Formats: sequence, C-alpha cells, structure tokens
Amino acid sequence: MTPQDRAEAPPTTDELTRILARPSAMAIFAAIIFLAGGMQVASEPFVALLQGATGWDHQYSLGMVTALALGGLALQCACLLISQRFPVLAAAGAAACYLGIVVWLAVPNWLTPMPFVVGIAVFLMAAHRRPLVSVVVSAVIIAATAVGLVAWALSTGAPFAVVSGFVLETTLSFAAPVVGGAALGVWWSRRVERLRRARDELAAAARQQEEHVRRARA
Repeated sequence: MTPQDRAEAPPTTDELTRILARPSAMAIFAAIIFLAGGMQVASEPFVALLQGATGWDHQYSLGMVTALALGGLALQCACLLISQRFPVLAAAGAAACYLGIVVWLAVPNWLTPMPFVVGIAVFLMAAHRRPLVSVVVSAVIIAATAVGLVAWALSTGAPFAVVSGFVLETTLSFAAPVVGGAALGVWWSRRVERLRRARDELAAAARQQEEHVRRARA
C-alpha cells in the first residue's frame, strides 16, 4: 500500500476506538451530543412561548425548568468523559441523571434526548467490557429506572391506569436506546477483537516468512 493509498483509506474500527480514547476527542464528542440534545430540550419551551402558552403552574419558572433540564443533560454528557476509565460508572451516572431530572422536574416530555445519552454511555461501556457484563449492567439500569418511575408516578396520586400507561411508555422509550447501545457495543467490541487478532496473525506470518528467508540465505 502506497503512502497515498494509506492516507486515503478510511479509518478502521480499531483506529476509531483509539481516537475516542483521547480526552480531547471525547470532550468534543460529548459537547456535540450536548448541543444536539440541548436544541431538542430547548425546543419545547421555545415552541410554547411562540404559541403564547399560558397557565404555567410548575413550582419553578419556565426559564428555570429549561435551565435545570439543560443542566441535567450537561451532567449526563460529562459522564461520557469518564467512560474510557470507568465505563460502568459512566453508564450508571447517565441513567441516574435522567431519572433524577424526571422525578425532580416532572417534565418527561422535555427530556427525550436524555435516554439516548444513556444509550451512548451503554454503547461505550459494552465496547470495553465483556458481553455478559454489558447485558447485566444494561438490565439493571433499565430495571432500576422502571422502579424509580413507578415509585414517583404512584407518589403523584394519579389513577393507576394513568400511572401504568405513563410508566410503560416512558420505560420503553428509555429501554430502546439502552438495548440498542448495548447491542451495538457488543458488536463493536467483537469487530475490534477480530481485527486485532487478524493483525496479530498477519504480523506473526510476516515474522515467520522473514525467518524462512534468513535461513534460506544462510
């Protein structure tokens, strides 16, 4: 392969993993996720203001709720920064941020980007941990979030039918990106491992060939 071909070749799976392992690259990665999710979080109150919504009866002002929701999203994205060294803690922290903001602000419809951040954290975890560990941690995160949502919904005094419908919808919306992130992470880790094994075998074959050449010359 010529230097020009090597420069034009797309990055491999292993190279992409090494790129994300850099703190500066992960910081940019987390910042982009925050900006994308923050636009979606801020769109709800922005649209409400454009429509001239009235009757805001939340304990906090509209601006305060928006700021707190964005703060929770920022804290989630900050958890991604430790995903290389502490992937399980990063995934659990991102899930805890989501549940805490849902229970505190009681505006789950505003927080649709936050489960996807959890899914990304789970993906990064599954890419660095064994499949069994990733499956168990993902299941615990989903179960703990569901239990927390049930406890909070029941504490509001809403009818059981309303509580069950809310919990089912919210849990499924949360579980979908988490399961998807775990599956993608397991697939990614196996691709990386297969690539590394192929490179090791190729290097060993090259060394063996060089040894044969040296013996033939001798």
